[in-house]
Amino acid sequence: MRAKLLFVLVSLALLLILSGSSFAQFGSLSGRVTDEATEEPIIMAAVTLSGMYGVWFTDTAGYYFCDSIPSGAYWVTVYADGYFPETCPDSVIVFAGENTPDIDFALTPTGGGSGSISGRVTDEVTGLPIEGAVIGLSDLACACVWLTDSTGHYLCDHIPPGAYLVYASAAGYYPETYPESVTVIGGQDTPNIDFALTPLGETGSISGWVTDEETGLGLPMAYVWAQGQGGTPGGGFAWTDSAGYYLIQNLAAGQYQVQVHKDGYEDEVYPQLVTVEEGQNAPDIDFALTPLGGP
Repeated sequence: MRAKLLFVLVSLALLLILSGSSFAQFGSLSGRVTDEATEEPIIMAAVTLSGMYGVWFTDTAGYYFCDSIPSGAYWVTVYADGYFPETCPDSVIVFAGENTPDIDFALTPTGGGSGSISGRVTDEVTGLPIEGAVIGLSDLACACVWLTDSTGHYLCDHIPPGAYLVYASAAGYYPETYPESVTVIGGQDTPNIDFALTPLGETGSISGWVTDEETGLGLPMAYVWAQGQGGTPGGGFAWTDSAGYYLIQNLAAGQYQVQVHKDGYEDEVYPQLVTVEEGQNAPDIDFALTPLGGP
């Protein structure tokens, strides 16, 4: 009986330890959203994070709390009716088991009601919906993007009145710009802005390491992005892992300019264009970053 009880207690202890290590992989971030002119709180402002499908809303005091966030770096964007959307100027880092506080926003009123744009994104060949396609608009004062749902539909909401170019992109497809500018009218939706994206065929990738030039140690959470050159469509990005390794996937065959950014270090551009072949990885595109001077 005593042996059985000891076994149960040990099992429960292991379960708690494993559960704790699982929860420790997640953190949170919080802040407040106010009106830039009046400094009054904005209720029910929507807060989104890059790469996350979740949406969080401010309370009656303008505060928000984004919880259960995997550790990493995120672009934080806020939307609210009657205000210009805004993106935090720096990426926000979420640490495991910790809260990143004071990510505050003071939104600028649009001076009129906001509108929206909606439509659907499909595969040009099969006609099937594309889930997770990225929709972007020109001339917005934020790095705002919207994603299609499982039926391929999207809704770009909280948009100030005006005329916009609308872009659609998805992994494994050529990006596309809507052939005409799209007009947004306050209080109305502009519907049926649809895209049929052309598949790229077999895609390739770029990989490498980002290290500290002085110590030679790998740099985690460095942002590496590849931009197509000479007619190569689109591009991609990746964050380095804890050892400084990155892998940018779903790239069309062609040539790319590869760059890297890491807080506390000088930005760097790879000295040559990187060639990606269909179905192949271009390895060893490495960077040794120089620390910024000063304190």
